[in-house]
Amino acid sequence: MTSGLTPRRGISVFEDREEQLRLDLAMSAREGYGNWLSTLPWDHFGTFEYRRPRYLFEHAKEGFSKSVSRIQQRTQCKIGWCAVYEKHLSGALHIHALLQRTASLQPSELEAAWSNPGLHGRYYDRSLVEVYNPSRGATHYMTKFVAIGDAEIDVSPTLWGPDGKPIGTDPF
Repeated sequence: MTSGLTPRRGISVFEDREEQLRLDLAMSAREGYGNWLSTLPWDHFGTFEYRRPRYLFEHAKEGFSKSVSRIQQRTQCKIGWCAVYEKHLSGALHIHALLQRTASLQPSELEAAWSNPGLHGRYYDRSLVEVYNPSRGATHYMTKFVAIGDAEIDVSPTLWGPDGKPIGTDPF
């Protein structure tokens, strides 16, 4: 007997055919984002968490934007990024981000850019940045909640391809 918890294993007693189709489409979109992101050269991967569960995605986006501005001041160039804003099971917001054109900075310098006050003096509770390693699966991990609608994905206006040239950000 199946529990119905695995989205790709057919229709459970808890889902109708329409719900199964919606879930399959969402899982395909999640995989598509992960596959597209994995084709791009990233320098760092970070996770940034808020202290309180009541912040909205809009607050997280504004705080992230301010942090990106601080990083661009340090790098003296525009950076590329992809951010996923998601709610943790506790209800607290956190952000997963991939960053481009930040190779000149140490992870600790990027963490410091997020340690400054965010929107209206809010601080991230935890900032963890590491040098991007494609074999660790960050491009797919960060889209894990996109499929179920508990996350929003946002991409910088410009990303840079493997050849170092700017590309558009519409993957589809």
